[in-house]
Amino acid sequence: MPTPAHPAESAEVANTALRDLADATMAVRDPDQLYVVISDTLGGVRALDRILRRRAEAHTRHREHAIWGVSRFLDSFLR
Repeated sequence: MPTPAHPAESAEVANTALRDLADATMAVRDPDQLYVVISDTLGGVRALDRILRRRAEAHTRHREHAIWGVSRFLDSFLR
């Protein structure tokens, strides 16, 4: 179960949930369900906006470490 102490686990759960939602909305039989889906998804987008803003602020505060972290990520990603 994701917790605030484990953000990577929470991100993995969110990723899985969004992929499942994408699959589930490919063939919606009841259009009324889409209003609920759009409303809940918008809430998720707002949360994602907060996450990205916080990460940007953290990177700005810790720029030296952030640059090292990004280059490390890119090195591992590009291998």
